[in-house]
Amino acid sequence: MSEQCSLHEPARGGHHPLVCLLVGARAALLTPQPTPFIGRSPAVTAFSVFFCDQERCSIQPVRAMDPDHAIDQVRRQVPDLRRVAVVPDELLEGVDPQQLLREWVQARS
Repeated sequence: MSEQCSLHEPARGGHHPLVCLLVGARAALLTPQPTPFIGRSPAVTAFSVFFCDQERCSIQPVRAMDPDHAIDQVRRQVPDLRRVAVVPDELLEGVDPQQLLREWVQARS
């Protein structure tokens, strides 16, 4: 059984709706791949990478071509990533990222 996520209704357990998108290792890889155009470089997008390593959980803002590229950038700085999720910043408008991080950590505990 899969849980449906809504950006407008609280997720099960009263968490912010984006938490259910963040719970899976790459559940929040939401941005579709840009259509390649000949002679144009891929668009760069602002992402927030939620991650945990051996010592802490945090958020790293990055500008990347796609979610995998965003993860690669964080992995270069934090090689021992344990959990990771990516959200395009446009989905975080009006959301407290630190509260979302706390809920994401609690949802997996």
